Amino acid sequence: MVSFGAKNLTFPGYAVVSHAPSPSATALGLVCFRRRIEKRVGCCGCLGTYPFWTRGFAGWGGFWFLILSLQGRFGGWATLAESYRLEGDFTGPRWRFQSALLRRWTIYGNCLTIGANPRGLYLACPLCRPAHPPLFIPWQDISIADRPFQLFRYKEFRFRREPEIPVLIRPRLAKKIGSAAAASWPAGQQLTPASFAR
Repeated sequence: MVSFGAKNLTFPGYAVVSHAPSPSATALGLVCFRRRIEKRVGCCGCLGTYPFWTRGFAGWGGFWFLILSLQGRFGGWATLAESYRLEGDFTGPRWRFQSALLRRWTIYGNCLTIGANPRGLYLACPLCRPAHPPLFIPWQDISIADRPFQLFRYKEFRFRREPEIPVLIRPRLAKKIGSAAAASWPAGQQLTPASFAR
């Protein structure tokens, strides 16, 4: 128990003081009490009880989430999610560890799960899910065209509600997607952003 003036406050680990302390003893008690509390709860009030490596891991996780959020905004995933966020579950073939190229040359390398069924195209980034919610785009909103990029050729997917954001994938994967889409595959529908705006 620590005594401050006429009041007695109970704190574990302190002896009982039955008399009124002097001003200097009161000041010393306050300093010791403050240091004891800071040691227990930390300066921010929440992380002081955890080891240093745990606090470092939490800080690194927050920094990584910030980077992923900026990538989602920069590449256009966050904008696509405003119009095409998946509602419910997706059923159909999926291909994991795939790559794609989005707006401003934002590369998702071997981290995407891409799926398709006769209703639409499914895009997900499991490792970045908090900043990249799964997408599902119906085929009637999709335009497909051939697009050369550097030394490779890609299939460029554009979307009616967000025509300024492309998704480029390799032709081999596009062929699998077309097989899963069956008759819904917009093979001859090579629309431009201008035609989407009509």
